[in-house]
Amino acid sequence: MLQIETKEQFIARLKENIDQNIVIHYKCAFCADEQVTYKEEASDVLETFEKYGYLVLGYDCTNCGSTIQMLHVEEIFGIEVV
Repeated sequence: MLQIETKEQFIARLKENIDQNIVIHYKCAFCADEQVTYKEEASDVLETFEKYGYLVLGYDCTNCGSTIQMLHVEEIFGIEVV
């Protein structure tokens, strides 16, 4: 897994893997449990993040059940190339 600590690092990691499929490792904003996204194309994630400044998810946390609608870079701690 590629570690993420800053917005700049997130963008750089996406650009490094632009033609790859990735999953994003993040902390649930409600309970801080580790979660992962579905497989996404890095180019699509980069385009969305650059447009909005966050990612639109709509995922339910597998720990607390809360719906995570927006994922901010502060909640992301890694990217995994799949």
